[in-house]
Amino acid sequence: MHAHNHSHEHASRRYAGLTIDTHAHWYPAEFLELLRKEGPAHGGGVERSGADYKVTAGKLANAFSEDFVSVELRLAAMARQGVDMQALSLTGPMVYWSTAAFGLALSQAFNDSASSSSSPKECRHDYAPCAVNDPRYAVLLG
Repeated sequence: MHAHNHSHEHASRRYAGLTIDTHAHWYPAEFLELLRKEGPAHGGGVERSGADYKVTAGKLANAFSEDFVSVELRLAAMARQGVDMQALSLTGPMVYWSTAAFGLALSQAFNDSASSSSSPKECRHDYAPCAVNDPRYAVLLG
């Protein structure tokens, strides 16, 4: 393992390795916008009030703050918490509630946002790709 070269050092560390949060959730703005615009036709939607969000899909719902959307806010929180890297994934209601075609569009929105959100020079996030809700569409995500 190599030593890290981040500008933030953590005085409370007892080891020289990276601190990696392996279970963190993220809603890309592009995913939320697609869900807001096209979700109602498929039984889903997004409500926003200030910095608070609520996503719904049928009987499923999840509420969260801007910290789960903004990469800048997430990086600031990571610095405060002493986290060097996060493995990010989508959380409920995911895409499985939707029609296959809209599930594919939502998966593509998440995956495209994930692949473009980190600079290779300062990679602080890794992403669990969002799978589609119909295996016939899986090849289209490649």
